[in-house]
Parts: sequence; structure tokens; C-alpha cells
Amino acid sequence: MKMIGFALLALPLWLTPLAAGERVPGPAVPYVAMIAVGTTILFFALWRHCKGQLHEKHELLGEKEEKIAWLRKVMAQNEHAKTKLEHENEKKIMELTHTIEMLERKAKEGTKNQVVAKIEEQQQKRARMLERAGLSVE
Repeated sequence: MKMIGFALLALPLWLTPLAAGERVPGPAVPYVAMIAVGTTILFFALWRHCKGQLHEKHELLGEKEEKIAWLRKVMAQNEHAKTKLEHENEKKIMELTHTIEMLERKAKEGTKNQVVAKIEEQQQKRARMLERAGLSVE
């Protein structure tokens, strides 16, 4: 890098024919040297500006990557919590379904018991009526 800087600073000297011992008529040599120096200064200014922007972009990129990592972590935690809640809800639903099935089964048994109780009641009533009438129950 230093070599490039030295070459750019020495550029005006290379462009001057005075180094070869020649005489150049008029003011052409100072204009060429001024243009070369101006170009060199402009090049370095642009280079420094671009380097600064590149550094800012790298910092911004690092911040964005940190934010992305944080958001992924938060998203994974939320997904885990959501899955856990879904499993708990499924367990509750299964328990309620089982309770409903048991209650329906008991209701059917209860209905059967009521029917059996009514039949027995009617049989006992018939037996009492037969006894009153003097008929035998067999």
C-alpha cells in the first residue's frame, strides 16, 4: 500500500521532462504536475471516503446479524411456548373427552338401571295385584 502511495506522489516527477535534462518551453509542465497532484489527492479522498463507508456498512451488517440472531432465539422460544401450550390443551381436551365418555356410559347404565327398576316395580305391582285377586304367581 505504501508503494502505491509513493508511486502516486512521485507521479508528477515522472511526468516532468526536467529529470531527463530537457527544457520544456512554457508553463505546460506545472499544469501537468498540478493535474497529477490534484488527481492523486482526489483519488486518496475518494479512497478514504469509500473505506469509511465500507467500515460503516460492516458495523451495520454486524448489528443486523446480532438482531437476526436475537429474533431467531425469541422466535424459537415463542414456538416452544406455543407447542407446550398446544400439548397442554390437547391433554385437557383428552381428559374432557374421557370424562364425557364416562358420563355418557354412566348415563346409559343409569337409564338401564332406571328401566330395570321400573320393570321390577311393575312386576312387584303385578304380583301384589295377583295376590289380591287370589291368583298365584309362577
